[in-house]
Amino acid sequence: MDVKSTGTMNFLRSVLAQMRLQPEIPSSRPGVRLPKRGSVVTVGSVNSLSGSHWLAAYTASKHAVLGLSKSAVVEVAAEGIRVNVVSRGNGDAHDGLVPQGIKRACSCV
Repeated sequence: MDVKSTGTMNFLRSVLAQMRLQPEIPSSRPGVRLPKRGSVVTVGSVNSLSGSHWLAAYTASKHAVLGLSKSAVVEVAAEGIRVNVVSRGNGDAHDGLVPQGIKRACSCV
């Protein structure tokens, strides 16, 4: 729990504070100020969305990652900062979604 949920909370706190310090983007139109922009990506899991047998602590920590990321979205969206969660499942669950040519070319799939 410390690494996944508390670590994600500390990461979001640090990186969003730094992103908020960025200067605003200059505009070619006088008097118009564009918001700060950027994107933060956190790592979730298929367990961020549902539970699994014998994985209660892991599932709870990944639910926390999703909840923290959703809350961060609400806090920083007006400043042009995006927060996304990548939720990958096990490789076998996605075999039908990956074309065979890509599977052969990439050993990581």
